[in-house]
Amino acid sequence: MDYEKLKSTLAQHKPGPMDGRPPCAVLVPLVRHNGEDCLLFELRAASLRWQPGEVCFPGGRMEPEETALECALRETREELGLSADHMDLIGPMDYTMHASGFPVFPYLARLHPGWEDILQLNTDEVEEVFTIPLSYLRYNRPKTVRVERSYHTIDGLPEEDRALIECPPRLEASPVLFWDYEGKLLWGMTARITEWLIRWLEQQR
Repeated sequence: MDYEKLKSTLAQHKPGPMDGRPPCAVLVPLVRHNGEDCLLFELRAASLRWQPGEVCFPGGRMEPEETALECALRETREELGLSADHMDLIGPMDYTMHASGFPVFPYLARLHPGWEDILQLNTDEVEEVFTIPLSYLRYNRPKTVRVERSYHTIDGLPEEDRALIECPPRLEASPVLFWDYEGKLLWGMTARITEWLIRWLEQQR
């Protein structure tokens, strides 16, 4: 085995997900609305195959050779009609892991005044947008529920191997955060990103 060749090849390799699932990136838009500092959220179109009708930030999967920031900006432009010229980028937040196992990279940005007049919703993906005041999120902490998931193996394993893994079934309990704001349910990954931001803003005060 030529270890020097392996070393040279890996030195030029750009790491990616082993299972082929590309990471995602989202933009977390701060806006002024009705005299208050708010966060802007989307309600995903009901016709979408993946997570229809859910509350989210603009974003999506990264394309090959695309950075996380480029992805967040591209998705925001495609979904809301807002380009980098319509905002001030504040910076990257800590990334989080989606329940399906891929990382999500959030970027905080402040939309320029007049953002409401520039919005052009892609109705194939976005049903509506709405804002939640930061003051509401700060003084109404998210509720938490715990979800249990049970893991089993595929029946194709030999009996002796399957028994080692399935007896007992592996259980995992994970906390799920959520806010219920005026009939809009903000939960899961989007709620985790929001909670991180609220805690970080508190530290800056």
